[in-house]
Amino acid sequence: MTAASPSAEKRSILIIDDEQAHTGLLFELLSDRYEIFTANDGETGIRLALHHVPDLVLLDVRLPKQSGLAVCSSLRGSEETRDIPIIIMTGHDNQEARTMAYRMGADDYVSKPFALDEVLARIESKIRRLDEKQAPRQQVTLGNLTIDRARMEASVNGATLMLSALEFKLLEYFVENREQILSRDRILEDIWKNAVVTPRTVDTHVSFLRKKLAGSTYAIRTLYGAGYILEPREGSSASDDSEDDS
Repeated sequence: MTAASPSAEKRSILIIDDEQAHTGLLFELLSDRYEIFTANDGETGIRLALHHVPDLVLLDVRLPKQSGLAVCSSLRGSEETRDIPIIIMTGHDNQEARTMAYRMGADDYVSKPFALDEVLARIESKIRRLDEKQAPRQQVTLGNLTIDRARMEASVNGATLMLSALEFKLLEYFVENREQILSRDRILEDIWKNAVVTPRTVDTHVSFLRKKLAGSTYAIRTLYGAGYILEPREGSSASDDSEDDS
């Protein structure tokens, strides 16, 4: 186990990987920006995650003692770690492996050998989402989609969308967690809280919301067996991602 010099201002990252070469590269890349903890097997990784509750986990699939997918499932099943962004790292770059990772609760997926700048960009994206959740702004713009929390309104190209209070809450939730896989169970727990509803309720409301976002450069996509994700529409140049205090 290794840690960078602690800093109250630094976000923390737990790297769980038994390949020392990868761990060393990642430590060198990240330790000046983040507090880093490392583990070289699944059991130690879970123990460190529960003890330190890092802001993000970089998780290899092939690990001694417990596989990365088992670790991912375990972290998602714990109240203390269920919301930590998890980026899976693996040498298996195929749809089946990706789908399995998402089903176990992964937020993102990178293939080995990976480009360090890509990994850094993915990490920074997840950390930025955490910062936004802690200090939510009144207005968020994604491409041509804008949500205004103060007015509980959303618009596409300046045209106000006719949304119910629940639809606005669901859209706001997708925007806060954009480009992350959201399972039906997680959406139910976060949006409907203790209400007695079924996963089909999520499908129905997402379907209605998706139709109302037809003209948006961001769309809600279904990932079979994993859930939903809000991401730039295919072929779109949606790169705007801004927030306003006003």
